[in-house]
Amino acid sequence: MSLVDPNGRKETLLSIPRWDPDWQRDFTFVEPKVVPRERFGGTRLVVECAYRNDTDAEVFGGFGSDDEMCFNFSYVAVVRADGPS
Repeated sequence: MSLVDPNGRKETLLSIPRWDPDWQRDFTFVEPKVVPRERFGGTRLVVECAYRNDTDAEVFGGFGSDDEMCFNFSYVAVVRADGPS
């Protein structure tokens, strides 16, 4: 998962190079990632996933350990210009 700013610069937020099926969990930042208000509108949150198939069998999307899947649920909070209420 990464942020791409309006100039195309990419910042990696989360990288898991070797996934383990036992890691069905949430990942949380120690410190929140803050995007300045003036860059927020042009910033994109990008999720990229790769699936390695070590067999000749066709693989379909699904919820099993041998199925291809990629999910990302992100929480975004926006601070109002006049501050929190």
